[in-house]
Amino acid sequence: MFFVRLNDKVRGLTLNQFLGILAAASAGAFILIALIGLLTGKASLSGEFRKADPLPSAVLEQHPESKVYDMIGQIRSPTKPDSDDNYSVAVISPWLEYDGDDREFYEELDTKLRKIKAIIYDYVSSRTEKELRNRGEINVKSDILDEINASLVLGRVSAIYFRDYEFIK
Repeated sequence: MFFVRLNDKVRGLTLNQFLGILAAASAGAFILIALIGLLTGKASLSGEFRKADPLPSAVLEQHPESKVYDMIGQIRSPTKPDSDDNYSVAVISPWLEYDGDDREFYEELDTKLRKIKAIIYDYVSSRTEKELRNRGEINVKSDILDEINASLVLGRVSAIYFRDYEFIK
């Protein structure tokens, strides 16, 4: 084992000098490994990050004539297994924007909450993670929005937003 007392020197270096060199070497190794990963394509800077959707309050500031339905909560849905029989769990926290101050439409959304959750769950579970990623978040939202609006009678939802949209393996 290697022990150093505070007042000892290691091969002519003080303890602080030795620790400084050790920290610099560790940082250099980390940077070198990161560069190798980026250059070989095994790592990326953007990776799995997504641009967060705005919060309901921000949307209401931009569109004061709109209303928000944010009672859906978090939905966890398994994706369809791929050819290797692997699947992921999609975690989605959607909320809806609709026009006007229509109390009856809000009540329809509230009454059809289980149906809305089922639409999202069924959409995700009928596709593999790769299919969902290739489709892109904007197109996934558009597909789900179309299905939700097809189930509504008293009005239409103008937009769907995701607080969370991630996959867990």
